[in-house]
Amino acid sequence: SAAAPHVAAVGALLMSSGSGISPGAVARALEQGAVDLGSKGFDLTYGYGRVDAVKALELLRTGFGISGALLLLLLED
Repeated sequence: SAAAPHVAAVGALLMSSGSGISPGAVARALEQGAVDLGSKGFDLTYGYGRVDAVKALELLRTGFGISGALLLLLLED
């Protein structure tokens, strides 16, 4: 697919956005941050949808929707 190089480039940029970011976290951010196209969720035509680099970066920075208060409680331990 022609989209593969673009998604790989976005993934590389996300990896370079901060230290300690795992490849698994980047993959999850790309999947959850994608703009859903076609059938709801993953499908064989569009995969997870269109890559959204900004949304993926937001997910990496906010901890995938963990509220700030909960994140602080988790970090205190």
